[in-house]
Amino acid sequence: MDELQSRTIALRSLKHDKGLKVHFAEFPNLIIWSTLNKGPFITFEPWSGLSTFLEEGDHLEDKKNVCLLEANQVEELGFEIEVL
Repeated sequence: MDELQSRTIALRSLKHDKGLKVHFAEFPNLIIWSTLNKGPFITFEPWSGLSTFLEEGDHLEDKKNVCLLEANQVEELGFEIEVL
């Protein structure tokens, strides 16, 4: 997901009043996935870049939303997980 309207996502159980909320204000993208065999989990991953699109080349600098750093440059990104 790369055109997000929010930088927060929540997941609540249908069986009880438990859940998680992930706040990822510093990340432009969110990846949501699970296993093909209906595994007992779902994963939220804030990303600062995206995988290769069909119309992109294989060069890192051409990737959508990628954050390129100069030599010795450091950037720290963070997110919060809130237990509901």
